[in-house]
Order: sequence, then C-alpha cells, then structure tokens
Amino acid sequence: MKVSSGKVNCVTSNQTGIHQNLEKIVRKHAATDFKRPIAAHTQIAFKKIQSAISKQDKPIILDSGCGTAMSTRYIAKQHPDSWVIGIDRSIVRLNKQTEDALPNNAITIQANLVDFWRLATQAKWKLQHHYILYPNPYPKASQLKQRWQGHPVLQDLSKLGGILELRTN
Repeated sequence: MKVSSGKVNCVTSNQTGIHQNLEKIVRKHAATDFKRPIAAHTQIAFKKIQSAISKQDKPIILDSGCGTAMSTRYIAKQHPDSWVIGIDRSIVRLNKQTEDALPNNAITIQANLVDFWRLATQAKWKLQHHYILYPNPYPKASQLKQRWQGHPVLQDLSKLGGILELRTN
C-alpha cells in the first residue's frame, strides 16, 4: 500500500506467493556472468563517491533508490559515524527542495543502481547496512526479472554484505 497526499493507493498483483520460476532464474544467474556494459555516467558517479569517502575511513551505508533523499537524511542522522550514500536514477527526485540540509556524512548521487552495485562489488566494498526502501514497482508475475530477486545483479547485491533491509509491497 502506498500513501501519498493523504490518499491510499493499493498495489495489486496477480502473484500471491513465491514466483514459480524464481529458483530456476536465480540458479541460471548464479551460473553465468552478467556482462551488460556499465553506463559511463554511473562510472563517473562512482569515482566521485569513491574519492569523497576515501578521505575519511568510515563504515558505508547505501540507501538505494532513495528518491528525494528524505530516507538518506534520516539514516545519516541515525548513523553519524558512517557514510550514507543515497542513490537514485532520477536527478529530478534528487533535486527536490527540502527544508533539511543533507548531513555532513551523507552524499547523494544520480546513478544506475545495477551498475553502481557492480562497481561497488568490484571495488570490494563491504557495507554496514543497505537500505532498499521503495515499494516494488513491478508487481506482476510476468515482471519477475525486473525485480531485484529475479535480476542478474542479485549476486553482486549479496556480495556487498552488511545488514540488508528491503521493504516492498
């Protein structure tokens, strides 16, 4: 269920349990390499983040799909001794004005999550926490490969370690 502007929007799906092909798809991805080229803009974003966080050795927390970064601000306040990196594919969402300034331990970046996670895995990042807090935008059973559990990047996501908090509908 999604609440916006006081209205409740119900998410409907034709899938009521674990997808019948999930195990088959996960095994297929585990047995093959994901070779899609990494987007240039995400490579640049990752280098920028890598440079910024290398100046202070702190634990790393990712807020993947952070939207307007409200969650990034909250998480950064809860973990003042960690780097909190909010990542979203939309510069429009990231640039939305808020009253709260970004805490000093928080950084936001526009990047493709799949590519960012792959780069973080290649750089051997080990996360303290990883938050994926937005609802599942692909609720239909036919869209399994568009969800994180059915996507080839799941292997890289799991290699990042840390405590993973995934909220979905």
